[in-house]
Amino acid sequence: MKSTLSLITCMALAVYMCRAAGFTLGDVHLTAFWERFFRFMPLAVFATLFTSGLVHAPALQIGHGIALLVAGVVMWRTRQVGLSVLVGLVMLWLLAISGAR
Repeated sequence: MKSTLSLITCMALAVYMCRAAGFTLGDVHLTAFWERFFRFMPLAVFATLFTSGLVHAPALQIGHGIALLVAGVVMWRTRQVGLSVLVGLVMLWLLAISGAR
């Protein structure tokens, strides 16, 4: 019981520190290198999540491929990661409702 409480306390502290760092480091000026580095961070995270999903998926179904294609086109045309994720999820839901495998 005591170790569980300690673990929860440590996790809460770590989360709070990450959130506080975002507020306190908001005024820090970054060099051009770090600006370029962080500009591609959302795309790198998106690609990592996508690749790990492909590796761990037993078989890529047709519906997943269609949703992936549509989300990829949205990403290519708008350059907005959040919108492409949203469109991909909506496509998956619509294809699941329609019964496409």
